[in-house]
Amino acid sequence: MSIQKKFLFVVYSCVIIFILSASVSSSRLPVVNGDSDNWGTILNDYLVKLAGEDATLLNETMVNGTNIYSSSINTTHLIDGTITNNDISNTTNLTLGEKITFTLGEVIDNIIDGWITITGGLNVTENITVSGNIKVGNINPVITENRIMSEGGFVSHGGYSGKNFNWSAMLQMWDYHHATTYHKITTGSGEFYDSTNIFCDYTADVFTSDDVGNSITVTSGSNKGAIAIINHFINSSCVYLEHNPGWNQDISGFDWKLRDEPYILFADEGLYHFVVGDDEESSFMIHVDNGTGFYGFWIAAVAGADQFQTQTIETDIKDYDGVVSQNIYMYSSTGATDVHSDMVSFESDSSGINDSDLHFMHFNIIGKGINNTISAFKIDPMVEDIISVGEADVLDSAYYESTNITSNVKDEGADVEVFINDNEYVYIGNSVNFTSMTFALSTLANRNINLEYYYCNSSHEYEELTIGTDTTNGFQISGSIGFSNPTNRGTCNTEYDGTLFSDKNNYTYVALKRTINNLNTPPVIDYVGISGSAVTFDLKNDLLKLNPVDTAPETCDTSWKGSVYFDISEDQYCVCTSNGWKEMDDTTADCS
Repeated sequence: MSIQKKFLFVVYSCVIIFILSASVSSSRLPVVNGDSDNWGTILNDYLVKLAGEDATLLNETMVNGTNIYSSSINTTHLIDGTITNNDISNTTNLTLGEKITFTLGEVIDNIIDGWITITGGLNVTENITVSGNIKVGNINPVITENRIMSEGGFVSHGGYSGKNFNWSAMLQMWDYHHATTYHKITTGSGEFYDSTNIFCDYTADVFTSDDVGNSITVTSGSNKGAIAIINHFINSSCVYLEHNPGWNQDISGFDWKLRDEPYILFADEGLYHFVVGDDEESSFMIHVDNGTGFYGFWIAAVAGADQFQTQTIETDIKDYDGVVSQNIYMYSSTGATDVHSDMVSFESDSSGINDSDLHFMHFNIIGKGINNTISAFKIDPMVEDIISVGEADVLDSAYYESTNITSNVKDEGADVEVFINDNEYVYIGNSVNFTSMTFALSTLANRNINLEYYYCNSSHEYEELTIGTDTTNGFQISGSIGFSNPTNRGTCNTEYDGTLFSDKNNYTYVALKRTINNLNTPPVIDYVGISGSAVTFDLKNDLLKLNPVDTAPETCDTSWKGSVYFDISEDQYCVCTSNGWKEMDDTTADCS
């Protein structure tokens, strides 16, 4: 006999016993060898009380097929231990009308607005599958579309991990207090044209010019979840979209929704979009409390197409005064002495770039306006030294440990691997006091090699050198090393430990020492340049210095007319005139 049948048999027997006991006072069975004259009447009365006049009472109060009616048995009919686990089939459904209360006070209640309410904790060892929503706290208004809702936010001690599905965004957040627009269009009439980036819905026809900046999300079809921002209003049926890398094809016949621009959006294909609010205290801040690494904020970009821009700042000044697109402010909270710092540093590794037009800065005027004064630079008079150009010095000597690598680092293409082992040195030398070294690397170190820096002093010994800036990040990137010229700078012709170089000439060597262990990829130097022993051009607020030469730097023609240079052999300034280069104080005398 199956477990279910056992269970039904037990319950059925109990019901019969209890009903017989309840009705014995008013009805009974005939007595054996008695009631000879009216035993039939007694029996009929008993059966009518048990089953009813037409036997329907039996069906209503006890059994109909395999079901036991809920009104048949109550808690007064069951004794603890009467029904055991073996009496209940694992395929039988259990229907509750009210609630289950446990000994420790936990309650499962299903009578509150169709919800199952659990008082106490819920411990699940496997999976929970939900086709609707998960709601935590008193959420108002109720959010739908299969979401997890929390009144108090989310907290995780193990972090968050997720993966978007199809074209849906990885993360999207709105500011509820600023929400003003919401339309859900379910007519299946959305259309998107990838070649023009235009979105249309001629059936809904809901767009207005105020929708610029709002967002559109596809809610059906193969591109479900794709989201984009409206950047231009065309008409009530069509708009231009931006920030939509997930929509890479023409699509039509889909549902969609229109709502405010998300404050945070991480869309498919790697789009990251943030919005700063309009409160006067609203801002987007990156705060580095104690910068001990090489970067505080780092953008590492690789161009993949023409006209790629790594960073663009676009500012609409409207009609406001004093608007600044970018402000760089530097100070010392502790005070500083004998330091070297740059508010902005521009570096370009032009190795391998040939026959090209390169600029550190480029200024363009796009529409001049009326009666405007436009300056490339406006400099405070307290800035005395406006432009200073250092001497381009020639490298005389370079060593890696005891190996002369001068020809390698002066010839692009004859690369040399250095700093293979810990505590090794590279030496850079010249006959003049250079103050800047540039390193073009063809292979980058896999980690910062933690350089120490030394220079030759006037006693022909190595002394620790204080560096102003090192943009190589420990030879992890091509860059430069700059420093102020020490007052006791001298020359030497030995390694740090006193071993003589093969070139016995004395030079103003600077030594770089690797101090890091476990370097898997040593750097490879392509080219080394040095500079800064002298100033060739200097523009101060009260002085102009030109580099003296003994030959005109350019042919004097119409394109150079009005130019000047200082002729050292003539000891004169020379000016380009219609008649060629002439001495400035005597325009009839030719310059050499």
